[in-house]
Amino acid sequence: GSRARRYGRTEIDGAPGELSPPSVRALSSSVRWRPFETASWMRCSVVYVTAIDRGDAVGTACQSGGEESGYASAQFARAEGAKGGEFFTPQSIVKLLVEIIEPYHGKILDPACGSGGMFVQSANFVKSHAGGKSQVMNEVALYGQEKGSSNIRTAKMNLAIHGLSGKIAEVNSFYEDAFQSVGKFDFVLANPPFNVKGKDKNGQIVIDPARLQGDPRYYLGLPLTGKNEISNANYLWMQMFASALSSKGRAGFVMANSASDAGNAEKEIRKKMVDQGFV
Repeated sequence: GSRARRYGRTEIDGAPGELSPPSVRALSSSVRWRPFETASWMRCSVVYVTAIDRGDAVGTACQSGGEESGYASAQFARAEGAKGGEFFTPQSIVKLLVEIIEPYHGKILDPACGSGGMFVQSANFVKSHAGGKSQVMNEVALYGQEKGSSNIRTAKMNLAIHGLSGKIAEVNSFYEDAFQSVGKFDFVLANPPFNVKGKDKNGQIVIDPARLQGDPRYYLGLPLTGKNEISNANYLWMQMFASALSSKGRAGFVMANSASDAGNAEKEIRKKMVDQGFV
């Protein structure tokens, strides 16, 4: 049967209209502001576009907030995220993703939410199509996961500046599913870190496959090497996005173009995605 039937459709607490924005003052004390850098961070190119059913999935390369205030939050997030090899998507790319998946109403998940730019642009989309007839937070509910505490503070500030609210959990998304996401979301928008290996160059474990075993999000299998190590996390992320969708859900996300022709275990997972009608 469909994935919705396999996994059920239990609703998440906090439907559209139930989440209220925090005050900017409460958040500002926890954010360290610093001078802007040059605007060279804005350059970015589209490297990969694909489709995942239950709707459309889009990939691009290289996150920001919205308009002028988004510039500030993106600069801060970029400075913080660069230390951990994270990626932040320019507003134009976020807008492209949102315009394609059209999140008019429902629950939106970003399991690698960074500075919250996906949420702000989704809200802008709803506002531009509502014609003043409805409040944005009556139409969408925003849920994010992020492992960096600095990024979470920036995302909360970004939401508050735009009069938005959402639930953002500080977790490692590879291991933790804060919102029991499988089959529960109408939309997924994300720009996860590309090409994360199971071990770093020093041989230290980055993603422990033993901790992923039995996780229903990875229902098509793990991308393992012959040494039983995670070869690349790209297909963990894509399964995370696909499994979170409801029966009519749509996903827009950023992904490296190398994922389109990766071999071995990743190829087998990709084949299963195609065979099950996601692509």
